[in-house]
Amino acid sequence: MTIEKQIFKFLKDAKRVVIMGIGNILRGDDAAGSIIAQQIASKSLPKNVLVIDCGSAPENYLGKIINFNPSHILIIDTVIANNKPGDIRIVEEFQIADILSFSTHKPSLHMLIKYFRGSIGEVKILILGIQPKNLALGEKISKEVKNAISRISSILIKIFSILQGDNGLENKKH
Repeated sequence: MTIEKQIFKFLKDAKRVVIMGIGNILRGDDAAGSIIAQQIASKSLPKNVLVIDCGSAPENYLGKIINFNPSHILIIDTVIANNKPGDIRIVEEFQIADILSFSTHKPSLHMLIKYFRGSIGEVKILILGIQPKNLALGEKISKEVKNAISRISSILIKIFSILQGDNGLENKKH
């Protein structure tokens, strides 16, 4: 199943969606999640979709996310998984505890998800990971990750457009 189909399947029955873009804009490819969040937030989205550019401190947005009471949370971040740079993969919740160098951020995504489970309860969580090429301080985003950013942004905008058309999510710009 393609990435697009997996994301659509995840979001198709969503009542309230939070998209968390995580990334450090000073560390090359690590900026990917933040850039995707910025690109998506600039579009007309359903009112039941909250897009947050969490930067490198997603813990600063926990209250806002919990108050939104999402049925679905999509986390977008770089993933160190020994794939080719720019590879996009769905990481299941159970996999993150097993991947030691999964994310470049603290607290770990595992701890964030554990917190969401304790605070929100029945929330579906999906992690969309992008394999970085370069995470060095002061570096530019690689061509491979730029392509992945563009692809993910396009996929999400298309999916939300389809869901709006199906009246699965109500339309209203934030």
